[in-house]
Amino acid sequence: MTVPLDIITDALEKLGVYSPGEPLSAADASRSLQMLSDLMDQWANDSIQLYFLQAIEASLMAGTSIYTVGQGGSISAGARPVKVVMGPGVASVTVVSTTTPVDSVSSIEWNAIYNTQDPPPVGIPTAMFYQSSFPLGLLSLVPVPSTGMTLTFSGYYGLVNYAANLTSPNVTLAPGQQVGLASNLAILLHSYFSIGTITQDLIAEAQQSKTTLTLTNRLSRAMSARNVQPQTPAAPRP
Repeated sequence: MTVPLDIITDALEKLGVYSPGEPLSAADASRSLQMLSDLMDQWANDSIQLYFLQAIEASLMAGTSIYTVGQGGSISAGARPVKVVMGPGVASVTVVSTTTPVDSVSSIEWNAIYNTQDPPPVGIPTAMFYQSSFPLGLLSLVPVPSTGMTLTFSGYYGLVNYAANLTSPNVTLAPGQQVGLASNLAILLHSYFSIGTITQDLIAEAQQSKTTLTLTNRLSRAMSARNVQPQTPAAPRP
């Protein structure tokens, strides 16, 4: 869990303005918070969307393999998550007191590997696929639940007004975002403090982390469009 003060402290320690464990002055913390807000605004203009992760618990019903996700959906998770954490075993299902892992897969894996049997098998789900449709997301599972159980997974939600306060909100940032914000903020703060050192390692860390976040956002938008929009076949070669 991370609050803005954690990022600011990390940035100032990277820069060498403060030593690890040294408390920040109120003036430095306040100024750094404003510059963190400026940095996030710059990134928003560069189409770098930041996210926090939120755990979602869903009650599954026997015989039902497709659920709507979001306010008013069969899985009411507040706002609809933009996407979910993907990978082997990142989700889980609990039946009574037994918990088993569930793979969260891409549309390509889902259509090529998992969603291929008609009728689908029945049992304890081992794979899930989330489609960020509007106004409600769609969650599909295989095998079809054979009894009532609880599914737990994590959704991505847009990080809005994060730099409005030093100590709130306290959220789990998406992977790579904390180091990206801290290292880039350190470079931005150097011009204000006029002390500390911008090392080559810090420059490389800032550049690499921002590049990774930029590519992640571009990939997410491309995959989202591919999932919901029909693809026009390429014209045949003459």
